[in-house]
This record gives sequence, structure tokens and C-alpha cells, in this order.
Amino acid sequence: MAFDIFYLHVFLSFVFGGLAVAVALSMAERFGERIGAVLLSFPTSSVVSLFFIGIVGSGALVIEVIPFSFVSLAIYLLFIFVFILLAERFGRKSILAGFAVWLSIALPIAFFWKGDFWISLVVFFAVYLFMTFWRFEKKLVPLVKTSFDFRVFLYRVFFAGLLVAFAVFSSKVFGPEWGGLFSMFPASTTSAYWLLLKSHPPASVVSVARKMLPYSVTFAFYAFAVYFLYPLLGLYIGTLVCIALTGMFALVLFTLLKNQPNG
Repeated sequence: MAFDIFYLHVFLSFVFGGLAVAVALSMAERFGERIGAVLLSFPTSSVVSLFFIGIVGSGALVIEVIPFSFVSLAIYLLFIFVFILLAERFGRKSILAGFAVWLSIALPIAFFWKGDFWISLVVFFAVYLFMTFWRFEKKLVPLVKTSFDFRVFLYRVFFAGLLVAFAVFSSKVFGPEWGGLFSMFPASTTSAYWLLLKSHPPASVVSVARKMLPYSVTFAFYAFAVYFLYPLLGLYIGTLVCIALTGMFALVLFTLLKNQPNG
């Protein structure tokens, strides 16, 4: 039974993760990089990962992986930062560089760190504030609007879904520490950047990445809500409430940031 639920977990992460990324990419191209950044920054794959880690394991196991999720979020921001600095010069190779940074930090943490909720939260916000207030030299370049192509949409669903499903699969196979790290693995971000670089200039994709930096705090908000609400409300109701609260938080954040200058 646990075997079946685990692969249901992987399958659902493939479907929902792939659809979420594909829809966000299409909306970013249709309505602008700011809306796309908001949608890509909503923790869709993390919702699926943490929910099914709870089903296959337990609610207590989810609580154990949350500190690693916060640390993974900090590394995730470094991944975005590396991409922003290198993408215009190296294109898709900058994604590989981001992966190298992610692995070089995540591997020692997985093997040697025991996990502490408050320390991990402080680490995330320290990195988040540094990244958010970093002054980039170049101005933002908007995405060029493109017409909807259903075949491209399906390709995006498949490509993004594979990456999300791989993250989910790894979180189960390698244990609680890896569960926390891979629950915030930049699968949707990686697929989004890769696919956008296929049809847009690197400068425009970098603009999307820069917009994502301040909105990435929604990942931390969701993990924070899970940590405190899962023990009180249980897995199912807790997940619904956490999604609703994170959605409201993202809306407030979007309202506060929408008039930010593009410098």
C-alpha cells in the first residue's frame, strides 16, 4: 500500500507541478514577467512534496524535514542569484552552474547537519534579505509577448513535471534530510528558466528571475505554516489551510511590490 501511495505521490507531483509551471510560463508570456514571477514563486511542488511525505511517512516526519526545507530555500535563492549573474553571458550553462552551487552546499548539510528550526529560519532570512536588497546594474527587460501554442504547452508540462517528479522521488528515497532539501529543490525554477531561454532573450529571462527573488519568501511562509498547523489541524485540513494562507500572503506581497521600480 505504501508503495502504491509513494508512486501516486510521484505521479501527482508530475501532473500538478508540470501544469503549474506551464501555466505560469504561459501567463508570464501573455501578461508580463511580474505575474509569472508570482506564479512561479508559489510553492506548488513543495505543497505536493510535503503533503505526500506526510502520507507515506507521517505528520511528524514532515515537521522533521521543515528545518532542512528552510536551509534548502536559502540555497535555492543562491541558485537564482547565480543564474541572474551568469545567464546573459552563458545562457543555459548558467543553470548548470546554479546546480553546482546547490549541490556543493546541500550535500554537506544533508550528511553533517542535524537540523534546527530557528537556526534554519534565521539562515533563510539572512540570505533572503541579502538577495532582495542587492542592487543589480542592468534594468529589467520585459518578456516579448508570444501567442499560445498547445504543443509547446504540453512540452512544458512534460519537461517541468519530470523535474518536479524527480525531486519528489529523491525526497522519499534518500530519507528525511533529503526530503527537506528536495522539497524546496529548484525543479520548477530550473524548468521555467530552461524553457523560457528556448524562446526569449536571456536578458528577459533574467528579469523574471530578478522579480522572483522578493516573492520567494512565499516558500518560507508555506513551510512555516506547515510546521505549526500540521500538528494542530492534521495533514489534510492543515494542507488546505496552509495553501489558503499562503495564497493570501502572496496576494498581499504582490500588492506591496507591484509598484517597485524596475531598477
